[in-house]
Amino acid sequence: MIKYLPINYPLVTSYSHIANPFATLDITNNRHLGWVFNNFLQLQMKHIKRYRLDFSCAHGMLEIYGNYPWLIKETINLNFAYNKWSSFTAFIKECINMDYYVLAYVDTFYIKEYETYNQAHYHHPVFVYGYNDDDDTFYIADFFTQKGYSFAKASYQEIENSKIDAATENLFMGVFLFKQDPRHYRHDFSIQCVIPLLEDYLHSRDSNIRNMIYGSPSLENGEYTFGLDIYNVLINHVEHDIYIENSTTTVLVDHKTIMKELIKYLYKRGYIHNIDDIYTQYEEIYNETRLIRNLIIKRRLINDDKIAQRIVAKFNALKAKEEQAVRHLISLIHPTPSLSFKPDINTITKVTLQNQDTKTKGNWQGVYGTQGYILPQIDPIVPVWAQYLLADADIDVNEITTISACLPQMPNSPDQRSTASFSRNKHFDIHIIASGDNARKVSLYFLDANNNGYTNGTVQLINGQTSETIHTHAITNVDKGAYYTYQLSGYIIFRIRFECYYQQFYGDRIFGEILGLFFD
Repeated sequence: MIKYLPINYPLVTSYSHIANPFATLDITNNRHLGWVFNNFLQLQMKHIKRYRLDFSCAHGMLEIYGNYPWLIKETINLNFAYNKWSSFTAFIKECINMDYYVLAYVDTFYIKEYETYNQAHYHHPVFVYGYNDDDDTFYIADFFTQKGYSFAKASYQEIENSKIDAATENLFMGVFLFKQDPRHYRHDFSIQCVIPLLEDYLHSRDSNIRNMIYGSPSLENGEYTFGLDIYNVLINHVEHDIYIENSTTTVLVDHKTIMKELIKYLYKRGYIHNIDDIYTQYEEIYNETRLIRNLIIKRRLINDDKIAQRIVAKFNALKAKEEQAVRHLISLIHPTPSLSFKPDINTITKVTLQNQDTKTKGNWQGVYGTQGYILPQIDPIVPVWAQYLLADADIDVNEITTISACLPQMPNSPDQRSTASFSRNKHFDIHIIASGDNARKVSLYFLDANNNGYTNGTVQLINGQTSETIHTHAITNVDKGAYYTYQLSGYIIFRIRFECYYQQFYGDRIFGEILGLFFD
């Protein structure tokens, strides 16, 4: 038997306590990216004693504390794991069969992929995400030799030999299990969080006070430097020949990667309207950071003062360039999502609800979308007269056990059905601009795909130019699938709200789901 759990090369690779959970995150699905940007924009560096650069997110040893919103965490005592299964291998395989990723502390002396193999006994966590009975191996991930974070295999015998003595177990040793959260929990993106974090980074301020989990590190004695001032610490390291760890330069590169992803995310969500210049700026910063990393490695091999001087000059230039870029980015951000275009001044904004259709269900082809469509995880087709923005909408891939005719057809494969939906806590907005003299038809398809018990659904129709409410109507029959067709012109915002059964557990968290938008 062969089984492996979904795995991706992580967005952040600097430390295993971040890289391992991030490897379970599919960044093409925006559902959890908001949490990443709320937590991984600021940097901090301890500039005395242990010189360590890290993200300032107050989530140290996250793989143990389990604060990643897309994962459920369980902790298993080593004695229990050893005594209740015939072997450590059998225990890990059963966990994988139950869809748990396994983080197990092992002795790397026995695992060939590690530099310490047959050289030194070192207790370290290895991340296991699958197994293959055909060649008796586990699929593992970690920082192996000089490869950086990578994926590899280890034989069943290697893992069995590497298990550590249960008597040495403490808080940081044992077996930790992680599973994708079936509740599809979403952590809201907050522009009110992101802007202050960017300002903190720009002005080198401590951001830990904004974190609510563990609070700030010990800062009374000035041990930490934040934001752009970390470049001053790194320059001091180079000038005084203080060793710069590989993880430090990797954090720098990871940070620039996240900044590039943030810019794209803000653009897609309507918070910035033109990303060409700012994205180009950060692409150059990213490339320059990688070059500096290579120079630091080269200087370790060739202790040349000219290389050191070049690194210092590049750090100074990089700091100046990034200061300019962050200021530029902050200036571009709109505090609320908006469209980068406006309707023709002569176009009158109006909208009327024409029809509700509960008979077509998911079989929309030939009925709706004759001029275009927007479906989750599908490249949209948008007519020339339309512009749109899905403001703050997440994409959920629903866990459907029975594929029904209520699910929308896939555009190029009508026999297949889409299980994805646009959704958002509390509410989300769809902005539509219909240009030209003629009124246009737009249809929304609603379905409670996971049987969450949606009730009291409403669509609030708002004039996008004046922000005045034109009309509000109820949404019904979402358990069976319902199309609502509108005739509109100008700039209309559809504000979609639902209540559901789970609201009693999540307080004021209100959900809205839509499986498709169609142009006719």
